Amino acid sequence: MFALTMLLQATPAQDDPTKALLMQLSIQRKAGETTEARDARVADLQRSVRAITTCASGLVEARRLRAEVTIRYPVSIDTLPAALRDIMTRLPVGRASPVFGGDGVARSLLRCAPEFRDTFIAAAKALKDQEDAKRARRGA
Repeated sequence: MFALTMLLQATPAQDDPTKALLMQLSIQRKAGETTEARDARVADLQRSVRAITTCASGLVEARRLRAEVTIRYPVSIDTLPAALRDIMTRLPVGRASPVFGGDGVARSLLRCAPEFRDTFIAAAKALKDQEDAKRARRGA
């Protein structure tokens, strides 16, 4: 299942270079999933994040992977763990971090331009409308 969660500040500080719009792609281990199946899904995520060149393509890949997407803005890069802070500081806008995480979840962060905030809001609305329409058809 593809899920999109947004945690956005009402009045973003777009001119602050220490703030970023981050999109997190997460793949959770499914109940009963074999280690081999999970490893294959993580390998697919790893291939996907290397190919992502824009935040819009990140959303497309997330949907294909059925990943959970969390969008946060503004995020102070300085508050990230040191290793991740170093990666995200050097990462160009639109590119994804290497996959990280533990046994239960694999994640990647994308650094997006603050102006993508409105795009994400529109995408979330479109996804909600699609899900509502599917539910209405099933219930009819």
